[in-house]
Amino acid sequence: GLDVAADRLLIADGGRTIWVHVTVTDRSEQPADFPATPAATTASGAWLFGDYSGSTPFRERLRPGESESGWLRFTRAESSTLTSVVLTYSPISTDGYSTIGTLSLVVTP
Repeated sequence: GLDVAADRLLIADGGRTIWVHVTVTDRSEQPADFPATPAATTASGAWLFGDYSGSTPFRERLRPGESESGWLRFTRAESSTLTSVVLTYSPISTDGYSTIGTLSLVVTP
């Protein structure tokens, strides 16, 4: 399947800009298709705005065994304390779209 690991989280601008460093790996035997920028929300469910142009450009398809790493940049209007970020990759497929799935990852500071 598709494996996503977050190993760093940076918060800037008083909590209005969030950077998450992720590594995406295709561990399946077929190409993995996924969105380059995941949907992101705070623990309270407030949406973060994905900044594709300010993020590392990820391809939307990885070959079996292939991996990519980079920074995802998100912004939000408020500057309240951030307790966690939920990244949601959907749709994802690792079997030629025979099945479609969702992968969610909770990242905490």
